[in-house]
Amino acid sequence: MKKLSTLILTVLIILLNFSAHAGSNPGSEMQKLIRKEISYPKFAMKNQLQGVVMVQFEVSDMGYVQVKEMNASHDELGKYVRDQLEQLRLDPRKSSGMHFAKFTFRYEEL
Repeated sequence: MKKLSTLILTVLIILLNFSAHAGSNPGSEMQKLIRKEISYPKFAMKNQLQGVVMVQFEVSDMGYVQVKEMNASHDELGKYVRDQLEQLRLDPRKSSGMHFAKFTFRYEEL
């Protein structure tokens, strides 16, 4: 049942993302910044924790990030992504509005 819910949410997020950004990708620069700021957490590396976090968030006119919806394969990874996003301050001229992001955390031994 959880896999079905995850699949439905994934499809919904993808469809909403494409409809919100039809014809262009104005958030790609913002997406790169966010992905650079949110790296694989040390606690997850230590415990060889892997997973996916999908998040819908809004950037206010003041640049504050507020998470609206989130689906995470592990609660710890979801909390980490939420905390990291809500600490960010983004340029509202480039990124205000609703956004979607997917974070994939994979453990790879060196």
